[in-house]
Amino acid sequence: MAKCYCIIDGIWCNKVDEWEEYININSEGECSFLIIYFDKFYKPTEIIGDNAVVYARIITDNIVLPCKKMDGLDIDIFEYETELIKQNYPYGDWELK
Repeated sequence: MAKCYCIIDGIWCNKVDEWEEYININSEGECSFLIIYFDKFYKPTEIIGDNAVVYARIITDNIVLPCKKMDGLDIDIFEYETELIKQNYPYGDWELK
């Protein structure tokens, strides 16, 4: 679904492939959970004409079960400077560059 919001062969279209690989590698095993969630914007969004730059922080929690206390939890934090471009189909939609 993420690729539907990307410009074909754009930077973020390729980044989706990297995330798919990350998910596959980090969710191996029958007792492993990978949770990916948006944390917050770490800078204000900048809009110039039909282009925008969004600064998003994404956190992943890889939980391996069974675990004792926090030894089965691996947390990664990713900060992305993401470029968007306004599209007119439908009007006002944005796509990842």
